[in-house]
Amino acid sequence: MLMKSGPVKSSRSVCRPLSNKNIQLGKSFLGKRCRLNFERLFMEIPAREYFGEVYSQVHEDWYAEPEFCGHYLDVAMEFYDTTGREDILHLAGELVDSILAHQREDGYLGTYKPGLEFGRSFSVWNQQFTIMGLLSYYERTKNQAALEGAMKCADYIAQHYIETGGGDLVKCINYGIQHSCILIQYVRLFLLTGEDLYRDFIDLVFRTWEEANLRLLDTADPGFSSMYELSCQKGIEMLICFQGIAEMYRATGETHFLDACRNYWDFIQNTQIGLTGNGTLSELWTPAGNQFRHVSCDCRPNENCVAVGWMMFSSLLFELTGESKYFDAYERTLYNHLLGAQAQDGRDFSYYQGTYGYKVHEKKPGQYSCCRYRGLRVLAHLPRYVFMVGDGVLYWNHFCAAEAQLRIGGVKVVLSQQTDFPRSGEVELEIQVAETTAFELRIRWPAWCDRLTVQVDGQEFGLDNEEGFFRISREWSEGRHLLRVHLHFPLKLETAKVDGIDSAALIYGPLLLALDSRYQPIDQVSLQTNDLGEFVPMQDEGEDSLIVFEAKGIRDGEPLPLRFIDYVHAGSASPGADRFRVWVPVAEKGSS
Repeated sequence: MLMKSGPVKSSRSVCRPLSNKNIQLGKSFLGKRCRLNFERLFMEIPAREYFGEVYSQVHEDWYAEPEFCGHYLDVAMEFYDTTGREDILHLAGELVDSILAHQREDGYLGTYKPGLEFGRSFSVWNQQFTIMGLLSYYERTKNQAALEGAMKCADYIAQHYIETGGGDLVKCINYGIQHSCILIQYVRLFLLTGEDLYRDFIDLVFRTWEEANLRLLDTADPGFSSMYELSCQKGIEMLICFQGIAEMYRATGETHFLDACRNYWDFIQNTQIGLTGNGTLSELWTPAGNQFRHVSCDCRPNENCVAVGWMMFSSLLFELTGESKYFDAYERTLYNHLLGAQAQDGRDFSYYQGTYGYKVHEKKPGQYSCCRYRGLRVLAHLPRYVFMVGDGVLYWNHFCAAEAQLRIGGVKVVLSQQTDFPRSGEVELEIQVAETTAFELRIRWPAWCDRLTVQVDGQEFGLDNEEGFFRISREWSEGRHLLRVHLHFPLKLETAKVDGIDSAALIYGPLLLALDSRYQPIDQVSLQTNDLGEFVPMQDEGEDSLIVFEAKGIRDGEPLPLRFIDYVHAGSASPGADRFRVWVPVAEKGSS
């Protein structure tokens, strides 16, 4: 099934992210949120206290700190690239040394007592993220000890399951899938080393899935019609496994791996992803899926881990295919669920987030912190995707203030982007080319945008939307070129029966809107949808919102102006006090 042994040089990506060394976010909304993620969350984590002795301890079960240590190491490497700060690299090195100092002679890198190394809960899961952190450290530093520690742990796990026939691989929590999430780390190791043992273990995972009726690869079948044919609907674990399957396509070029991912992604997008760009109830994909309804945090909806998994799966498929729909999904989740889950001061991320009620950003002491560390991680990686490079193609994906340096066909290109997106759709991009060269610029044309115009050096281009991109293919002369882009933000009305009541939700460009109780009552109100008029945002109110829009409403038979703001900020000015709602009943025609 796999390629021959030896390090695998893969070139199957259609486009490649930049290194964080090559890009800096500027002073726009997205840049601010990413800086808060660094300054108020990452830099305030007492890593030595939290993780310094994690691997010296022995636990019975349900201990997950090694997972968070792995996330922290991966994030540290991204922020080291971004900042160049040697103290971050030094601290990461200390944690790696501590991990390796406590690695058992047989390779075990967990924290459970003998006999529980392959137990039902976080046994393999913890080792998966430890390997991830070690490999991220190795890829930046080429520290051979980190690679050898990761390989020694992976060898230990693979040999155990191969010797026992693999059946125990599915004897774990979360419908038998949790241990299998380690697949993605074995594909990474196979790409790095080409070792036969990793190839054999990957094959074992696929055979075990088939025998245990997990059958994730059945999604490659053109006749696959429903993910409910699969025996596991646990959101984040399934998304991690499918990221591993996508990486298998990168490693082998075998298209059925990519087909499996495409089909699964389509089914999730079409049946599960709601208005906020996320899904799940109680962390599961459900038959109710993305049906329109009120959901509060009490329902455990839209787990933040799932949002991050969906974003990472989508960005990976964009990298492998260059298809714009995958980045459209990434953007929708980013500008609604993820930034709405991030506390406004950047110190934490919500665990769950609904369409009605309160937002709860802060974790209780001792609460499982997966959603915090995954939110931290996806924003740390985000700058890499603003611009991406393919074969003679420059992809422009994110609209945010940013400075980047890269090479296209060996020619140095410097990019400078300025915008206040998503407060408006006005964007400028300066391209400086070191010497005359030809390449194609693909400006992502978001699915929500009905009109996009571009000027290059004062010349307006009237090109059409080509499969989700505005494409400019030309010879770029040496020197400076200025592009002005206008993305039109339409106001869209989504209507549905919600709890049997005719209701509406408002979407402005990429932003879902919501009522917020800090402005007016949000219950027993109705919206006059026949008189929305042309959308004109009110005067900017600073840090408490991106967009403010006033519409005509009714309460107790009397007119009541209804003030909508972006979902990101709704319920977030005073979490636990401010309430919000996305779906608003529609007033009967003729009401006033």
